[in-house]
Amino acid sequence: MATKLEIGRTLEDFCRPDRMALVVYDMQVGITSQVKNGAAILAEVLKVLAAARAGGFPVIFLRHLSMPKPLMGAFQTRQAMTWQRTDDPDAVHPWFLRGTPGFELVPELQPRADEAILDKITFSAFEGTPLAMILRDLGLTSFAICGIATEIGIDPTVRHANRSWPGARRRARRLRGRAPRGRRTVDGQHRLHG
Repeated sequence: MATKLEIGRTLEDFCRPDRMALVVYDMQVGITSQVKNGAAILAEVLKVLAAARAGGFPVIFLRHLSMPKPLMGAFQTRQAMTWQRTDDPDAVHPWFLRGTPGFELVPELQPRADEAILDKITFSAFEGTPLAMILRDLGLTSFAICGIATEIGIDPTVRHANRSWPGARRRARRLRGRAPRGRRTVDGQHRLHG
């Protein structure tokens, strides 16, 4: 027996717990404390998180992980040199080592037992993590994303999803203005992949 194929067309079609997850990107102690508007971003992320939880959406948190210095490699070393404003590779110190205070999610987020926390060493939340597998295995076709580092983390995540998430449409929508039920994301945009 053939099943009816449901094709989403509107924002509301995708913004349902059976079709969409919330991805919370890099809301770590060591990152939010470096951003001048970190407290304001956290307040907005908490609103989005509360709405997702109240609506029954799956929630997945991402954390940026630094490798110990001997394992950093060229890319992580250059990245750390840029962030730490030094031209000397020997002066670099890994900021986000597992088990350090800066690595942990800000305590206000309080991930629940039914929510995932994934660690990554790249800018894209899809590179080297099980995020695509989790979304696919749940039968989800879209995700909302909020957090810190729109230009260096969130944007590459959305772009990567367009290229690599099996079954996804080949473009992302960036919808300005109001998200469902009048909620806005951190940067005033509602980002939807689906």
